[in-house]
Formats: sequence, structure tokens, C-alpha cells
Amino acid sequence: MKSFRRLSRDDKKSNVQLDSAGQRNKFDRFRYSVECDGPLKTCNESAKLLKAYGIRLHGSLEIKVEELVPDTASYNAIWQITRFANEDFGSLSNYLFEILEKIFDHISRCSIYLAERNMDGSHSKTILSHYLTISMNGDVKTESMDKKQPIIDSKDPALRVYLEKKPRFIHHKDGIDLIFKNLNIDSHAGDLYVIEKNILKEDLAIAPFYYREKNRPCGVLILEGDLRCKGSAKNGFGKAFYSAKTVMGLSAQLGFILMQKYDSTTSFHRKKDFEIDLKSSVRSIIKEQSKGIRKNIFLLLIDLDNFKSINENYGYIAGDNLLSSVAKVIENSVRRPEYGRKQDTIARWGGEEFVIILEDITRENAINIAKRINDGVRKASVLVEKEKEIKKIGVTCSVGLLNISDLLPLVSDNQSIDGLAKYVFSRCDILIKSIKRNGKDGIAFFSENGKIEIIK
Repeated sequence: MKSFRRLSRDDKKSNVQLDSAGQRNKFDRFRYSVECDGPLKTCNESAKLLKAYGIRLHGSLEIKVEELVPDTASYNAIWQITRFANEDFGSLSNYLFEILEKIFDHISRCSIYLAERNMDGSHSKTILSHYLTISMNGDVKTESMDKKQPIIDSKDPALRVYLEKKPRFIHHKDGIDLIFKNLNIDSHAGDLYVIEKNILKEDLAIAPFYYREKNRPCGVLILEGDLRCKGSAKNGFGKAFYSAKTVMGLSAQLGFILMQKYDSTTSFHRKKDFEIDLKSSVRSIIKEQSKGIRKNIFLLLIDLDNFKSINENYGYIAGDNLLSSVAKVIENSVRRPEYGRKQDTIARWGGEEFVIILEDITRENAINIAKRINDGVRKASVLVEKEKEIKKIGVTCSVGLLNISDLLPLVSDNQSIDGLAKYVFSRCDILIKSIKRNGKDGIAFFSENGKIEIIK
């Protein structure tokens, strides 16, 4: 049996320590006295500190006071997460590649699963549907939006973390399993389990993320690798604790970014962000031209043909699956930047429309990208079940290609840039309509003499 009592005010006076600025030392609030009425594995400073943090220890573990002192690396990791929220990235994958390299020693795999409600007979049950996985091995970085098997077993660690809303961090090398009691990053309360050490296993972190409603997380973030905060020298519980807090900070930011900046079906930018990207690209090209440097900037508008009939005949889930398949084709067709060329920006413009900015590219290469997209979308398909039959469904697309550089003489100030953005899309609409009138499934662009050319 063990009990804890708070030291009296008089007891604490003699122990108060002041820092260099003359302020009360922050460890003063963690001072506890321990009374032991029987066998106790951890009856020392470890117990005091864990009690102060609200962490219940299951097993025996020696924790030094300095392990709970935040170091510069821990602060820097959280700062990086906050700063990166306002940076521009072409896709969610690019954001994750950049931020994970900045805040952790090494990430081997990062996965995002989104929560869905599925009907199981007359009952509804929660499943986690795979959304995105990125892998990092040195300079080799890969991403996959391929649909993996959903997580449906409530005993699976990821689904359990989601359902209980309790972030979890497993540090195999030091035999630590830390489970927090809630999603509040300011709360330290939780359970610390001492598990068997395994130096061959990587760290594993699972954290739910949410947007505005803490009681209804959107999904979970899963990280694997050496999750020590970049530049930190912490080991044992200190490493697990601050790494877990960093993961919780990242998951909180991810919920906001995923819901606000990126489309959940395709992972592309949303319309509002794309408008900002377009204006930024126009300003950049104008600046280059003022220096006598001529660079092209093309805009691709992609409209899926007869997509409304897909939703009407096969349902919105089938429609979303097809959109996801089309998005993968578009991304694979576009994101092949030549050496030194800026990463292309892709956005979901409307229900079945996509838009792309192609910078510093020749007219010939822009047309080749449009052709790749047109051919790839035509070949894309998904399987659906209707009337107890499995069918393969697909779609075609109409692509409008416009060289924005030719319109830059119309720009003189920021107001002109806003007007140019609207004018660009009105010109693209003309191209799309011309394809629709000519049987759809093709590419249209303005030739040098101003006439519309169509490629089938």
C-alpha cells in the first residue's frame, strides 16, 4: 500500500529553488513526500514525479528528474509544427515529408486512416479506412494512396486508440508503453506500462486527430521509426514522453490541415488554397519577366465527362472511389518535375473538376502532360456491385490547356491579378465547352493565332 501527501507550505519553503531570473523553480510544484506502508517497487523520485504528472506506473521503472525537463529539441519540434501550418505544399504527402524530417530523428513509415461508419446488419460500426501512407528510407521517399484493408477489429491498437481517444506511444527499446487518458495536449495524465524490451523493434506512435470536436476524431495518425525529437539526447521515459507529446501536437495540426487545406477524397488542395497559389505563381512570373527572364505558366482544367451519372447509378461511395482513382492518375501524370523545375500544384476545383498549375515548362511538355492525363483517366476504373453483379466503371475527361503567360500584359497591379484569375477560368471554360460540343474526351487549347485546337 502506498500513499502520497502534498508537502506543507512550510516544508516547501526550505526547498524552494530560484532560477537565474529569481523566479521560483518550475520543479517546486512537483515536490511530493512518499509514505510506504508495504512493498513498493518504485518508492522514490520516480513515483513523486509520475504522481505529479498524473501518470500511473504499472511495473518497475527508474525515472530520473532530468528526464522530465523539456530540452531545446522538444520545444523546437513543437515550434516547427506550428510554423509549418502556414507553409505552402503541393500535397499532404509533401507536407508530411518535410515536417517529419524536421521534428524526428527518423521516420520509416507514416500512415493516416480516416474513420467511417459502416452498417453491419442492423447495427452501425466504426472502421478505419486507409487514406495515405508515406515511407522514408534516406533520400528515397515514396507515397501510396492505394486502398489497404480497412481496420475493423476493435482489438487492433489503431482502432482501439481511436475508440478510446487515448494517444499511445510504444518505445520498444526501453520497454515503455505510454497511454494518455485523453486528447488534451496540456494534460499529462495516463498509464505507463513496463513491457519487454526489444531492440529490434522501432518506436510506434498512434494518435487520433480531430477537427473542432474532440469527442469525434476524424481518424488516426500512425508513425513508425526512431521518434526521438530531432537533436534531443533524451532516452527512456523522457524520450517517450516528449516524443509522444510532439506526435499529439502533430496530430492536432494534421486534423486542421487535412480538413481545411486538402480535399479528403483526393488529398489535393481545396479551391480556396489553389486561388492563392495561382495568384502567387502569377506574381512570381511577373517578377521574373521584370528581370528579362521569360517563363511559361500553364493552367490545366480537367472536367470529368458524365460523372453525375456515376453518382446517380452507382452511389456516391462508388463516385468517391472513382475520384480517388482518377486523382492518382492525375498526380502520376503531372508530378514528374524536370531538374530545377518547381513542384506542380494540383487542386480539386469542384465536384468533378481538377485544376493544375504548370510552371516553367514548354508548350510541348504541357501538351504531353495533358495527353497523359487524358489517356490515363480513360483507363482508370473501379469495381462496384449493383444488382448482385460486379461491374467495372470508368470515366473520360475533357482537358482545357491555357498559357497564362500570354495574358500577363493585362496585369498591372494586385487588383488586375485578381481579375486575371477570373479571366483565366472563363477562357478555360470556353475550351472545355468546345470539347464537350465535339464528343468530349479530348484536349483543347488556343493556338498561336488564337483559334481553338482540339486533340482527340
